[in-house]
Amino acid sequence: MKNLKNILLLFCLMMGMNVCSLYAQPEAFSYQGIAVDNGGQVLSNTTIGLQFSIINDGNVLLVETHTTTTTGIGHFAANVGMGNNVSGDFGTIDWSGGSYFLRVQMDENGGTNYSFDSEVELLAVPYALVVETSGMDVPAGPMGPAGMDGADGAPGANGIFGFNGINCWDTNGNGINDLGEDSNGDGVFNALDCEGPSGPTGATGATGATGPSGPIGPAGAAGGPTGQQGPIGDQGPQGNFFGDQGPVGPIGLTGETGPTGPAGPKGPTGPVGPTSNEIGMTGPMGPIGPGGGPVGPVGPPGEQGPAGLPGLPGEEGEPGFSFAELAELSSEEPDTSTGINLYVDDGTNREDGLPGLRFFDGANWIDL
Repeated sequence: MKNLKNILLLFCLMMGMNVCSLYAQPEAFSYQGIAVDNGGQVLSNTTIGLQFSIINDGNVLLVETHTTTTTGIGHFAANVGMGNNVSGDFGTIDWSGGSYFLRVQMDENGGTNYSFDSEVELLAVPYALVVETSGMDVPAGPMGPAGMDGADGAPGANGIFGFNGINCWDTNGNGINDLGEDSNGDGVFNALDCEGPSGPTGATGATGATGPSGPIGPAGAAGGPTGQQGPIGDQGPQGNFFGDQGPVGPIGLTGETGPTGPAGPKGPTGPVGPTSNEIGMTGPMGPIGPGGGPVGPVGPPGEQGPAGLPGLPGEEGEPGFSFAELAELSSEEPDTSTGINLYVDDGTNREDGLPGLRFFDGANWIDL
């Protein structure tokens, strides 16, 4: 059994000044605390026995006992007025006058062998209980004149020095950052280690609309990785890109004229045309009038003039060449002065480094 000098750190949910807050139920108020032993160790997950006594001017008005279990950090709560009655009646207490004290006793083993005893004054009465016991059915009389201020009372004795609270991650209450208390494993002991377990995964949301297709990426290298390039061979002699023109073939014989077909039926007579479609001569231009006058309306467009004579046929161009003659890979750009404007590059001169066509636009070679 631990030393009888067990210490109980107590605190109340305050209402007004120092009085524990009232529950919504009548004739009870809540009392909460943290239980530790005389070495400062928290009594976590421990069943403890409590006895509460309400004292008024030296008279014990109520004694009742409670049994409760602390949490992992030693916290407990009890409703004074709703415990196992030993003596007195909570409902008959007159809260309207006098000094009230709450005596708290604790047995850390859950019994009635109380080894801790503390008494605190209730500096303000539970007001809801005052209303219940003060005869509110009688009309209040007129307020009397304010009395003279009384002399200041002697300063009260200092209360017992309380222990510092424990951090929420200090699960065993020893005041030391133990390795197992860094629950998120980030190497830092703080409030992030006090988070509870993750909640259940929510339902999967509706599938969003399909976004637009992205641009097509560049073509990857064919097959496996490209092997090491072999040595470049000696350049062969310049071939003749244009073959000799073959002889002109003989002109074929003129075929016989076929027989004349029968005449078709006579079509209906067309409508009578206009009397004349000739355009009269343009009259002489009149003198230019003085400036500043309004601009006249634009006249209707004139009729289209007759088509001009066809131009003479152009000179015959030079013979073309076959691309098949150049369809072998090359690492050098051909001489454009010979009329070559297209060749297959082996990747040496292309920006993507891959074999492909290149075209000369008259000023620069362009990758196709």
